[in-house]
Amino acid sequence: MRSEVQGYFDSISLQYDFQAPEWKKLPHLIDFFRKANGLVLDIGCGSGILREGYPNSIGVDISPRMLMIAQERGYVTVQARAEALPFLAKTFNEVLIRQVLHYCHYPRQVLEEARKVLIRSGCLRFSSNFCPHGPRLTFWRVFKLATQPLRLHLFTKTDLLNLIISAGFKIIMQESFRIPRSVNLSLVYQPCSVFPSYERFIGWVEEQLDSGIINQDKLNYEDAILTYWQNWLILEAKPS
Repeated sequence: MRSEVQGYFDSISLQYDFQAPEWKKLPHLIDFFRKANGLVLDIGCGSGILREGYPNSIGVDISPRMLMIAQERGYVTVQARAEALPFLAKTFNEVLIRQVLHYCHYPRQVLEEARKVLIRSGCLRFSSNFCPHGPRLTFWRVFKLATQPLRLHLFTKTDLLNLIISAGFKIIMQESFRIPRSVNLSLVYQPCSVFPSYERFIGWVEEQLDSGIINQDKLNYEDAILTYWQNWLILEAKPS
């Protein structure tokens, strides 16, 4: 049965490259993933937008329409869930997971599958944005309800590191950084039980901004456009 996540990415497949989020355009991130070599498995490859750096690769995604575009880029593609990879153990030299875990019901299982298909000396290349601890985390969790309802998880950096270690990896390199991101609240708002109307949502956002709760994150707010710092983690890990 087609999931909501699959349906969403099917529906945006033709616009995906043109509306690619900021992280897909960052030279720093692109260079990090393009260091992959050998036989590479790209979990959640989407449209294959970064394929040029690792031609000897297989892309996995749940969206058949995304995979059609990836095939046009030369990807060998397989439609599958990240929690159930259809590959033999110890097959790949490198596995890439780029901003995928928050859409998966069982993120640890995704990482365990990645470890299973890596050769013993293989490498996991991983990236994700993450949220701060404390009251700021509470704000972003509530904010997500009306802006990214298909996003199942909001991770802190500690959450991500613990997940990767518990799945059987040893982290050999990690780096955190921030990038500015802008969202037009009138465009991303989606009705939900907490905020059944846009007016209630925007009122809550502005009340929270006035309280200073995300002053460490906020860069600017004007005409319903919120610009803020988004935290990012990239890392390399080996099967332990």
